[in-house]
Amino acid sequence: MRIVRTNAVGLRTLLRLSKQREIRSLRGKLQWQGDFEAMRNGA
Repeated sequence: MRIVRTNAVGLRTLLRLSKQREIRSLRGKLQWQGDFEAMRNGA
């Protein structure tokens, strides 16, 4: 049982890291449109 749990945790970690890598690849490629001040005030 312990091996199965360890493998499941390892696979979840690999998936999480893969998603993070995809998001990081977008750094500097997206342009922000919005108002930070309005977001902070809950508008």
